[in-house]
Amino acid sequence: MQGNTVHEPGRPEDLPHPERLWRHGVLCALVAASTGESCAEQFEHPWWVFRDPYELGWDDAGGQWWILRPLPEGRAALFGVDHELSDTRSPYAPPTDLFDGAPEWLPLKKLRAMDDMLGYLYWYDGAAWHRAPYPEGLKDDGLETTVGKFITEELAVDEAACTFTEGLGPVDATLPVVRGLLGLVERRAVTEAAVRELFEALSTSADEEDNGDGIEPPEGGWDFAALLDVAHRARVTPA
Repeated sequence: MQGNTVHEPGRPEDLPHPERLWRHGVLCALVAASTGESCAEQFEHPWWVFRDPYELGWDDAGGQWWILRPLPEGRAALFGVDHELSDTRSPYAPPTDLFDGAPEWLPLKKLRAMDDMLGYLYWYDGAAWHRAPYPEGLKDDGLETTVGKFITEELAVDEAACTFTEGLGPVDATLPVVRGLLGLVERRAVTEAAVRELFEALSTSADEEDNGDGIEPPEGGWDFAALLDVAHRARVTPA
């Protein structure tokens, strides 16, 4: 796994294009759904994809969360918090106005209503990421501990593989499947047939391994219906 890819506190240049961050998050959401983790349209852990507004979110149920919201004209908003490390919320840290310089095209009414919950707010204007200026001496905003493991493809693939195999088997056995699923996400080509073909490789691996290193599906089997529902809501299925 790569080391930290995000500064503390975070900087706009730490973030990839919002479409790439979306794909990395969706990959992990699909894997979570396939293993039986809930990805319903209501607030659930660890992942959710909302249709209205169109958002992707992650929450660890322990005070760390982030939401990526695509906006018209290629813009986007990214906001979240680490309840322990986001010094932007601490009364003992230099005061920070997360809305300093925030453009009017952001969903400001919603965001301001969440002000006491936010540890950071970044916005993409169609060309680059931006955030409010931070005061000198601010140690962290929580970006690294929440979004950091989804920043690069390598980190996202590793995270998905770990989610895939938690309690089921070795990470290496799932990497080809995870990378294949990411390819489907990037091409917006997630279909039941394509997913079943990928997952068949896991079953074959389990059948062929004599040393117990194969991957067995969770009790009740892989949840393809949940995976495809997430894919549909994330708009990574064929048009």
